[in-house]
Amino acid sequence: DRTWFCRTFFGTDDTDKNADESIWSLLENLNMYDPLALMACVPAYREANFLWDTKYVNGTPHRIAGVSQTQNGIVDAAGMSDEMAALFTLGFRNSMQNICQ
Repeated sequence: DRTWFCRTFFGTDDTDKNADESIWSLLENLNMYDPLALMACVPAYREANFLWDTKYVNGTPHRIAGVSQTQNGIVDAAGMSDEMAALFTLGFRNSMQNICQ
């Protein structure tokens, strides 16, 4: 869905860029779903950083973080962003350790 993509990542309904032009200059938001999902799998991060709701489907409880835009399930978004940046930096440095020596 082009409109969703443009709204989500560019903050606008559309773009006049051609398929062969870079879109990086338009980027306003970058959602880091996979690292965020991974953090939710680690018990220490899960309990410290997420607010959980329980929803039942056919009698089975499911823990959900982020049920809406206003109830995003994050305790401290700025703190989590800083933590994720530090973890990305650490991971990048460690992965480059043997390459750049």
